[in-house]
Amino acid sequence: MKTFIKVLLFVLSSLLIISCSTTVKPKTVEITQEDIDLMSTSNTEQKPSYLQTNINLIDNGDFSDSSRHWGSYFEGGSANIKYLYKRAEININTVGNIEHGVQFYYDGFRLVHGGLYSLSFKASSDKKKDIEVRFQLNGGDYHSYAQKYFTIDEMQREYTFDFVMEDETDIAPRLAFNLGKVKENYLLPVTLKLTDVKLILKNDVVEKKMENPSININQLGFLPNQKKTVYFSNCLDKYFYVVNQVGKKVYEGKIERTIENLESKEYTSVGDFTSFDNEGLYHIETESSNNKSYTFEIKNNIYDKALISSVEMFYLQRCGMELDKDRAKDFYHLVCHNEKARVHGTYDYIDVSGGWHDAGDYGRYVVPGAKAVIDLLLSFERNPDVFKSNNIDLLTEVKYELDWMFKMQREDGGVYHKVTCKKFPDFIMPEDETEQLYVSPVSTCATGDFAATMAYASLFYKEKDPFYSDKCLTAAQKAWTFLKDSKKLSFRNPTNIETGEYPDTNDKDERYIASCALYLATHKKEYHDYIKNNYDKNFAQDLGWEDMGAYGNQFYIQTDKAFQDKEVYNEIKNDLISVADELVNLSINDGYQISLDKYHWGSNMSVCNNAMILLMANDIKAKKVYFQTAISHLDYLLGANSLGYCYLTGFGSNQVMNPHHRPSIAQGKPMEGMLIGGPDQYLEDNYAKIALVNTPPAKCYIDNAQSYSTNEVTIYWNSPFVYLLSSLM
Repeated sequence: MKTFIKVLLFVLSSLLIISCSTTVKPKTVEITQEDIDLMSTSNTEQKPSYLQTNINLIDNGDFSDSSRHWGSYFEGGSANIKYLYKRAEININTVGNIEHGVQFYYDGFRLVHGGLYSLSFKASSDKKKDIEVRFQLNGGDYHSYAQKYFTIDEMQREYTFDFVMEDETDIAPRLAFNLGKVKENYLLPVTLKLTDVKLILKNDVVEKKMENPSININQLGFLPNQKKTVYFSNCLDKYFYVVNQVGKKVYEGKIERTIENLESKEYTSVGDFTSFDNEGLYHIETESSNNKSYTFEIKNNIYDKALISSVEMFYLQRCGMELDKDRAKDFYHLVCHNEKARVHGTYDYIDVSGGWHDAGDYGRYVVPGAKAVIDLLLSFERNPDVFKSNNIDLLTEVKYELDWMFKMQREDGGVYHKVTCKKFPDFIMPEDETEQLYVSPVSTCATGDFAATMAYASLFYKEKDPFYSDKCLTAAQKAWTFLKDSKKLSFRNPTNIETGEYPDTNDKDERYIASCALYLATHKKEYHDYIKNNYDKNFAQDLGWEDMGAYGNQFYIQTDKAFQDKEVYNEIKNDLISVADELVNLSINDGYQISLDKYHWGSNMSVCNNAMILLMANDIKAKKVYFQTAISHLDYLLGANSLGYCYLTGFGSNQVMNPHHRPSIAQGKPMEGMLIGGPDQYLEDNYAKIALVNTPPAKCYIDNAQSYSTNEVTIYWNSPFVYLLSSLM
């Protein structure tokens, strides 16, 4: 009986293993126009509040909830603001030389084209004070939609003015009370009291809705022998056609695999034309629709320019040097941020010039910088020929960041977390940010990432520059010594530092990847012992700046087999394959065949990271589905998504034009080759909260410079994109 039970348990467990590793099939559906109409109806709310008449569109207009939605801006002026007794008291000390030298403002509403609006507020001032009240674009040239001047005196009065929104609808304007140098200078200081701010829409207006494209495809195109897929939204047709430039149908295919795509609130179908390899320019049409896809191309070197531009982004993000005018063109800048930085909490100043600006701001951060460097080195390791054939000197570019990282290491081996000014700058070029730089404290996360990066980098410069290789490895070992002697040093922004934080309270993954990289570089038993004692299967899915464990696994996989422990290797391999299989299953059940279960800040990074894991898994256990699913992830980024955006700036037919990126804003055009963050269902900036309310998760993206949570760029989003693109070439 015991033997029978053992056999039965073995069979059941085997079946469970098989079922867990088996690829699932998508749940396809047959749809009618009624189904489409119901889906569309379920995706619309009742008349939104901003279109309702005779209600106050200003939330917290009586300041009962303190400063919520309200803020201040100073350009030459100064003031202190208090919130009490359901009013705001603005104590103005200096007014500056312009009207908005002191500005008190409200964000969090929208103005609809054709709307007749009435603004009212109650105010008093202990001395006579002229003010300007202004509705304006909240970015760019900040031009006015409507404005009026008022003279405020000691008596509290109600002030009003009406206006018509004649410009196009603005989903996130600003109501500004300009309290600076308005008309005349009155006696200072002066205290102005404000309450009962109301904005009423007085007429019925209809808002034009943006229609998303119904046929979506990789807008750059395809390699001749590559998987080729087109996606259809809410499509009832059965056939599609590849059409050439002269309008001739050159390929006919079936529209299949219709699924209910809950993330984008649509029914999504797929057309496959992998077998069509003729080079040329094409678009997709269906049998009964007038709609057609954006143009795409089939060509052998279709991705070369995108690869060059996505790597060139790192050069254009360089800090501390004057860029070459011919190379940088519109994004040329002078030397920036080359003054010594003050170590926070001390009177010490150190040189930390160089490196890459991290994102749309000008901070430099060790933790995300480490991810970016490792991604680029892994890209070079995987496919060096594609960089050489495109004249991309990737190792020289990486060295520029490494040179800066050296400066962030203390004598004791610990590594400072970041260097920034106290606050984010205005939308200016980098040389115009001249505030004092501050180096934030050491963290063990930054130190672990530094050790891993330097140890791995040492391998790439061993032949080209042995001295530099030794320098990298020595710095990595020094950082490891610090880690051994230190308890966890988490990072949070110091007092009065408001720039990007990159907080991390768990340094286990950083210590792990440091040990793996150092073992790959040295084969020393000390590092292997740490790996064996600290491996965690959860590391297999972590390629983000906060959770980096999978990089350690990749370092161990690259280690010479003579120095691998078979048990450790098999555990890492099996966990990686398990994660890859899970990503495949997620992709199969997604309308656009990608593996996101949530659309978070930087979702496009996760699209790239997941594709990286699929390609890494394919290296150790080749499966056609891994490679083809990675291609679907690239297609998504380049236009095959529910919004029909190509998320790489400067490319595709439907391009991102307004990234949250200071050089792009300052120059009035987007820098080419930047991967945009993408949909973020959690609406984590004021613009997104207004523009994307009640929007399906996969569509929570807006091409506006104010939406930093959906439309910013970073070096560590570009770096996994470089890996993905170069791997598929």
